[in-house]
Amino acid sequence: MRALGSLSWLSWLISLSWLVAACSSHEAAHTPPPRQMPVVAVRDAAIDAAMVPDPTLRLPDGVAPLGYALRLELDPAQPGFRGEVDIRIRVAAPTRKLWLHAGDLTITAATFREHDRDGAIVAGDKHPHELLPLELDRVVGPGELEVHLAYTGNAVRDQEGLFRQRQGGQWFLFSQAEAAFARQIVPCFDEPRFKVPWRVTLTVPGDQIALGNAPVAQDTKLPDGRHEVRFDEIAALPSYLLAVAVGPFEIVDGGTVGRAKIPFRVAVARGARTRAAFAVTTTAKLVAALEDYFDQPIPLAKLDFVAVPELFGAMEHPGLVTFESTILLGEGDDAEYRQRYLRVAAHELAHQWTGNLVTPAWWDELWLSESFATFLGDKVAADLGGFDDAPLRTQLDREDALAADAEARPRALRRAIADGDDLDETFDAIAYEKGAAVLAMFERHLGEGALRSALRAYVTAHAGGSVTTGDLVAAVTQVSSPAMGQALASYVEHTGTPIVELALDCSGPAAKLVAHARAGVQIPICVRYPGPSGGGRACGLAADRTELALPGATGCPAWIVGNDDGRGYYQIGTAPGSAVELPTAPLASITPAERLAHGDDLAGAIARGELAMPAALAALTALASSADPYVQLAATRVASALDPLVTDAARPRWTAWLAARFAPRLGASALLAPGKPVEHVLRDALLALIPAEQLPPATIRRARAALERVLASRDPDLGALSLALSLAAPSGGPALFTRVLARATKATDPALAAALVEGLGGFGPALADRVVAVVVDRTAEPAAALAALATLFARAGTRAAAWQAVHPQLGALFKRLGPPELLTLLQALEGVCDAAIRDTLAAELAPHVTEILDGRVSVDRLLAGIDRCVARRAAAGDLTSGLPSLRR
Repeated sequence: MRALGSLSWLSWLISLSWLVAACSSHEAAHTPPPRQMPVVAVRDAAIDAAMVPDPTLRLPDGVAPLGYALRLELDPAQPGFRGEVDIRIRVAAPTRKLWLHAGDLTITAATFREHDRDGAIVAGDKHPHELLPLELDRVVGPGELEVHLAYTGNAVRDQEGLFRQRQGGQWFLFSQAEAAFARQIVPCFDEPRFKVPWRVTLTVPGDQIALGNAPVAQDTKLPDGRHEVRFDEIAALPSYLLAVAVGPFEIVDGGTVGRAKIPFRVAVARGARTRAAFAVTTTAKLVAALEDYFDQPIPLAKLDFVAVPELFGAMEHPGLVTFESTILLGEGDDAEYRQRYLRVAAHELAHQWTGNLVTPAWWDELWLSESFATFLGDKVAADLGGFDDAPLRTQLDREDALAADAEARPRALRRAIADGDDLDETFDAIAYEKGAAVLAMFERHLGEGALRSALRAYVTAHAGGSVTTGDLVAAVTQVSSPAMGQALASYVEHTGTPIVELALDCSGPAAKLVAHARAGVQIPICVRYPGPSGGGRACGLAADRTELALPGATGCPAWIVGNDDGRGYYQIGTAPGSAVELPTAPLASITPAERLAHGDDLAGAIARGELAMPAALAALTALASSADPYVQLAATRVASALDPLVTDAARPRWTAWLAARFAPRLGASALLAPGKPVEHVLRDALLALIPAEQLPPATIRRARAALERVLASRDPDLGALSLALSLAAPSGGPALFTRVLARATKATDPALAAALVEGLGGFGPALADRVVAVVVDRTAEPAAALAALATLFARAGTRAAAWQAVHPQLGALFKRLGPPELLTLLQALEGVCDAAIRDTLAAELAPHVTEILDGRVSVDRLLAGIDRCVARRAAAGDLTSGLPSLRR
């Protein structure tokens, strides 16, 4: 699964918010009348005998599915559906109780058969984590039996289980079973370790197309005008990858793809055929590249890509990959669309091997799926033009991972799942970006061929089965050494950013580098230094103390780059007294990636309290004075690390000083029309640090004129709208706020309405109460309104006003916000750095979070982050007292 968005933390949040999305339909659930089925038995007291202990989170061992035969009656025009499932089950010991997962399903009949003898089942009350007990009328096992369940359900949840969306006046039905939503479609063993065959049959309206994971085996017209679509059996499918789609699709034939020449199609709403052209012409290249990497055909019988009007991103179901429609469909001359499609499609196709063919045994091993798909998908996409600036994009992804690792309570790649709701938090920058960066580092150290050989062996050995980190470690050890396998294992379990200290030792006949890896993690490092033929390079495995020879170095090297090309997932913490300064090489000798990695090293040292404020400010001043945009972007990372340490009283002086340092980048042309990709990113980073009131008046006037043009357009460019609004809003006042909100409420395009509402967060502290009112009164779509509120909390200069507006409305917000909206509010509060606000949150917020989210989100991490920020700010003192002169 790939979640998309801009490079900001908020977009990452929005792109992951599907996991706790609220129901978007307000229609009353419609449940078709049940068929005449066997009557559910009444419980007898004797059933209490031979009961297995009640599970708490995981299904008990000793009972496992062998296969499913699922029949669903679906009509996208109706929110209700009916299903029947036959589950072949093996039990290892005698029992009279079975456990399955079942969400918002109503069991209408339940029977079983063992040794050609039928029996009755009592479907008990659901337990926590949607565990459903099935109590049998006699003891069964050991051996096999078949359970038959008939049930009804509703397709009214937002992107969970079966869900409906309307496009062009017509209803479509889609499914989303990851992470734990298959139980909303069918009672099942909803854990990824259970990979068994599925036979699926759909009964749908006669004018609708039905799609599934497998090719159609038979399509039969029924007397009532519907048709029954039976799909081929699909083997070794975990429940979270079950997928169906029903609707008046237009099918675009994409020919065949892959070594086995499997059929490829794109399913779109009618009238969107031409916008699938780029996907049709490029997907075969992506498949071929991945097949070459694994040296085996894509493990599918057919491949359908399906456009979903609204989706969190994309989902890798075998044979039926779903995409948010703007990712899958677009114009071939739109470079941004092409690059996005290539990266996302490559990610989902890589999943066909890593995640689908070999599947993590449990969600604590999710990184084995998402990290590999990110790593391999980006590798393949890069070769086909998926990046406008590959070093930049790679370093930005690395920065997202470092930010997640720097949280007050960081998480490891492999993490314990203590509660079912912890699944929501596993789909994060650690599982995606950090894991991909770690794999890229090991590839750099081992060599591309060696890692590829390890992955081929790993996939071949476990094809059709489940895997753990130990399986991957074993494969890496086979192509390298036990030490490298142990290093990988230590990375997987390590929490927080790996830190290595480097000290240059020139006391002997040959220079050497002494490396010390903190916290027991073993770090593969590669360094560069001056030498013949363009410089020297040395790699080694840093442990507690490692001496690294520097082949080719002449005398004592004048400089050392401690992270060759920024490929290592670690930060450099220089040992006390070391002569190493990183980097001190001439700018022409340092790659763009190394410049950005250096900024991350400095930012990390500031966050850890290892870099004194005078030294930090001096480094920031030096970097900001460069004309190179990569170096200036590195400077913004240093500034971003210092920014939370600035008090509200000192903030005007701080932002004025920053504006003076970056003045050449704050003109109208630089902000409104940046050229290179790195200049776009630099622009966004500066606007996050420097408020509009510190920008040149000419820039604001140009932005206001641009905003008026965009607002007057019938089909405005949303990117231009968001930028112009962010610059012009602070000086626009209540009148402009009212105009923007009115335009949003009248907009028929949901994307335009959302962009306008999100822009309300840029109007500054004076109108914070009006933004809160939009949220409380539901004047606009809740997600967009909360995004506007999150913008106020994200900016240090408006955070206090945002809290003053929110605090009196907490009670109303608790009543109005659903679970996903409350989650958004909680995460927006993560920028708070005030002890009094922290105490209020602990007293007033924590009880409501537990009640509304049913334990889904703990405020512990939020409070720990605030505590850490408060402590760091106190330790830093008045940062502005050490600012150099405001003169340029």
